[in-house]
Amino acid sequence: MLCGYLISGDGFQLGTCVFFTSECKEFQNLTALRSYILPLPMYALPIDVTSHSCKKVVQLIAGGEPAENGEFPHHALLGYKKIGTEREYKFECGGTLISDRHVLTAAHCFKSEYPSIVRLAVYDIEKDYGHEVPVEGFLRHPNHSHFNVYHDIALVKLENRVYFTPSIRPACLWDTERSNISKYIATGFGMNEHYEHSKNMMKVVLENYPENDCYERVKFLGSRFALGIQPGQLCAGSNL
Repeated sequence: MLCGYLISGDGFQLGTCVFFTSECKEFQNLTALRSYILPLPMYALPIDVTSHSCKKVVQLIAGGEPAENGEFPHHALLGYKKIGTEREYKFECGGTLISDRHVLTAAHCFKSEYPSIVRLAVYDIEKDYGHEVPVEGFLRHPNHSHFNVYHDIALVKLENRVYFTPSIRPACLWDTERSNISKYIATGFGMNEHYEHSKNMMKVVLENYPENDCYERVKFLGSRFALGIQPGQLCAGSNL
């Protein structure tokens, strides 16, 4: 159960406790590989074996580079309507499609403006229109504050269900409390080396940092990390 404010696209707030029923198993089946093993004893029945293929599409390469078209089918862009226009948007936040109606994103994406649409299957922000879905509402973590980096998580609800295709698919989510992963791939349209927003989706490999090493690198940010690195946070970065 997650309690907080369910906020519609026009900013109307309703105090509520929202129950989210997990459909992870249903979406996990999108990447399921089924095979059959035939035992040696006579008249034995085949054994049905299911494994999941959440494979890395590319090798881990240090440093940023453009993503391949179709490489990250879960990536989403949050579109904010430009003032004085009807159908023009600016895209300043990203997210991850986790179901046919929900996108996981950061709470700081709702600091001053609320997104109107979500676009999927976009790899070139100037050429690709992808698949556009209106935003019905969103839910921020109730303990999030824009003055620090804690509880920076939010959920966007789409107005319509998304039909999955090879280029649009929810992310594979791990189902354990601890992760044994040491490297991650981050994607987005963030600042490039010229301090400009990239028009192409970029990918970069980040390494998992121990908590103590991480805090030494971020403690100069002062009050934003006043509580240090919390158990619910993941610290990853690159030395490049």
